[in-house]
Amino acid sequence: MAAGAPVASAGIAAKEPTLMRLSHINVTLPEGCEDLARAFYGAQFGLREIVKPGALSSAGRSLV
Repeated sequence: MAAGAPVASAGIAAKEPTLMRLSHINVTLPEGCEDLARAFYGAQFGLREIVKPGALSSAGRSLV
């Protein structure tokens, strides 16, 4: 196949876009913005804050 040739020319059918599932993301926030972030992610994505397990409890917030 020539460089820059479309994938379809190689006999591979184009696929429909697929959805991706994320297990987690990390977002770094400036100190003091927790309430604003909690409100934003709650309203935009329906996330809610949960209590983090023992060893992780001092490392920020968890939203699910």
